[in-house]
Amino acid sequence: MTKKNKVDVIIDGRNFTVVGDGSAEYVRGLAAYVDEKIKDIVSKNDKLSSSMAATLAALNITDELYRTSKELKSLKN
Repeated sequence: MTKKNKVDVIIDGRNFTVVGDGSAEYVRGLAAYVDEKIKDIVSKNDKLSSSMAATLAALNITDELYRTSKELKSLKN
């Protein structure tokens, strides 16, 4: 059985405990990336609620993932 790591992170000023296989450094890096995306969105529209900013950050990150996956697939072909 693989040991799960518990890592405390702060995203958008809120504390989260993330449990998973990734190293603490990896999880903290992910959290910092998400936090930065949220801050970037809020800096452009400070009237957004926290949930709206998080949703838009998720949409932007998903767009990055889809574009990168498409590019990788193209490069593999």
